Amino acid sequence: MKNVKIKTKVIIFPTIIATTLTLLPITVIHASSGCGSHIDNGDGTCTAVFDNPSEDATIENLDGLTFTKETSTEYLTTGIIYFIEGYQIDRAYAEWDISSIPDGVTIIDTLFRYHGQTDGDDNSQIISLMNYQPTTRPAQDLYDDIETEPAYLSLWNPVVAPNQEVDLGTDADNDVQSQLANDWFALGFLNEESTQAEYDEIRSEDNTGNPTPPPTLVVTYEGYTPSTTMITQLPETSESSQLFENIFTGIILLTIGMYLLTILIEQYFSYKKRISS
Repeated sequence: MKNVKIKTKVIIFPTIIATTLTLLPITVIHASSGCGSHIDNGDGTCTAVFDNPSEDATIENLDGLTFTKETSTEYLTTGIIYFIEGYQIDRAYAEWDISSIPDGVTIIDTLFRYHGQTDGDDNSQIISLMNYQPTTRPAQDLYDDIETEPAYLSLWNPVVAPNQEVDLGTDADNDVQSQLANDWFALGFLNEESTQAEYDEIRSEDNTGNPTPPPTLVVTYEGYTPSTTMITQLPETSESSQLFENIFTGIILLTIGMYLLTILIEQYFSYKKRISS
């Protein structure tokens, strides 16, 4: 029986080790998406789509006397609206919160998407608004800024259709880059204003006719480094893992039982042999 006890311990000991290993903590590495909340293009670049302007509005100039930001207007209008009693000249702007783009990335492309409503005879322009933030700028000052600031596109006519897109060029890329630390970017819209009752329009964010899309800024960038988090935890217990452990334990116990039965049978026949001798 001494040999039996020794051999039994040899079999039981690995079982104890196996059971202990299943309870050891494990380290799980969680990595954030390669582009955070933005679109991962699969080539090391990310695209941020800002289709919810912080503010978009038409600035109405009535006879050069009154300047008003119409922030709930149906359209962003640029050009001369003529009345018998006087005149109205409209200019427009849109501003976006770009704080979700990490400061350390490199901007490689900037697009403007819109839903065109009206294309008059005069040309319009898409203007850089970098010196003052439109949402905090008085209406008349911003109206003048739109005329004096440089243009990204100097000969622009909106296409009267949904889902239109224009590339704003490298100057816009550089301006978005410089604005990352300030967390906002804005565009102005200006018409040649040479002909009465000629104006351009795009649908605003507040347009009730389902703007497709509303004024949208699209920025593609590279150089984003995803963050990783290491968490040490015990393995989760589930019904399937518990079932596996029960089956494994049953096999071990069955193996031990067969082994002990073999030893007992050998001892029995050895004992009978000694008696018959």
